[in-house]
Order: sequence, then structure tokens, then C-alpha cells
Amino acid sequence: MGCACAKEVLEINGKKYIVRQRLGEGGFSYVDLLEDYINHTLYAVKRVTVHSKEDEVKALNEVEFYRRVLHPNVIKCVDCVVKNDENTDDDDDVLAEVLILLPYYGVNVDDKF
Repeated sequence: MGCACAKEVLEINGKKYIVRQRLGEGGFSYVDLLEDYINHTLYAVKRVTVHSKEDEVKALNEVEFYRRVLHPNVIKCVDCVVKNDENTDDDDDVLAEVLILLPYYGVNVDDKF
């Protein structure tokens, strides 16, 4: 899919992924299209911004929901990691980011059916 030179690279539990594009965003999270650095499989990553310990607990509860509910109509969580904010002296109140790796099905919510 091209050169990864200028693209953001995310590491989730030892695996590297190239950020390809933004798929959507909401109030405290956004979803990016990722490509596995080795095998080029496409994934979606939900990036949840954590402003408090309570936010982190809510995001991890969402991950637990993905993992517990086994149903063909519920998306499966491939992997997850909490990335602590390394810029702790910034003026923002972001403590961490929860990355939830999900399968990519090739359909955007904005697409018309």
C-alpha cells in the first residue's frame, strides 16, 4: 500500500501497524484504518482519549464487552493496549489513550447502502 516513511506507526503489544487514514471520530474517540506492518492485513483501531481513571475503566469495560459477547452481530476485539501520555507537562488533561484493535470490514458508517 505504499511507503510508510511519513505515516504514523502504532505499536500494540509488540506488533507494528501503519496508520492509513481516519475513518471517523466522536466526542472522546476516533477510529483509524491500520495496516499490519508485516502481513499488510487491514484493521480498524478505536483510539479512546483518557482524561481520568474513570475514563480508562470505561474504555477497558468496553474491551471486556467485546471479548465476552460472542455473537455474529457483535464485532470482536483483536487486541488492546493502554498508552500513557508521555507529554505529562502539556497543558492538556490527557492521561492516556486506550487503543482497541478491531477487524476492518471495508464499510464506512458514512457509506450509503
